Amino acid sequence: MKKSLRLLCILSVLAPCSVAHASVKVVTVGVKTPTECPALRPLIADLEDVQFPDGWTVYVACTARAWDDAGRQLQTLGRTNAAMTSQAGHFTVINGAVYSPSFDWAGTRQRTGMEVLRHERGHILCRCNNEDRADKAAGL
Repeated sequence: MKKSLRLLCILSVLAPCSVAHASVKVVTVGVKTPTECPALRPLIADLEDVQFPDGWTVYVACTARAWDDAGRQLQTLGRTNAAMTSQAGHFTVINGAVYSPSFDWAGTRQRTGMEVLRHERGHILCRCNNEDRADKAAGL
């Protein structure tokens, strides 16, 4: 929980750009304005089909540096290259690069941004960190 709060504080400073999407807050990280984040539009389209809980925040790491910074803060650097979820902090951080055709999917079971979001929602549904159980809860 302490790590989650620290990351939220850091992300708040790095990412003053946010947009509301239904009951989910979407925050861009690593760019000055949301329009500078190429992943934002497809992510919001995917959120039409992948419903996160009310009050949830989805941070989009729009740059490699923003993704690496988030991984360092959550101590997940090198363990995931697509997304991470803090159930205690009620937020998900997604690597905006998953929406790039050149994204390296090695080590990741999912193959699209929507599947990544569904998998992260699976963690929320199963209230677990187990990857297989999260996939099953997400219907993947």
